[in-house]
Amino acid sequence: MKTQIAFLTAIGIALAAAACAPKQPPRTISAAPTNKVWARADGQRMAGNPALTRQGQTDLQQCRSLATVDSKEGQYDLKILNGFMTSRGYIERDI
Repeated sequence: MKTQIAFLTAIGIALAAAACAPKQPPRTISAAPTNKVWARADGQRMAGNPALTRQGQTDLQQCRSLATVDSKEGQYDLKILNGFMTSRGYIERDI
């Protein structure tokens, strides 16, 4: 019986300590990195193709709105933004 009480007490202390731990804010960015671009995963070039360029801009705008953390600062959660863009068929590439 004493072991059960000690065990439950230890679990209660661990849960209380975990609840008090500071939460990590999402990794955000207020502007796109200058050394990265979004490209189509299927290899089609958007440059010189107005329809694909428009589609890419629309997709990025929609993904940014879904990943917005602070609209006043224009900050986006990078993990969410990258997930949305990847799900729509884009990859992030170095320039």
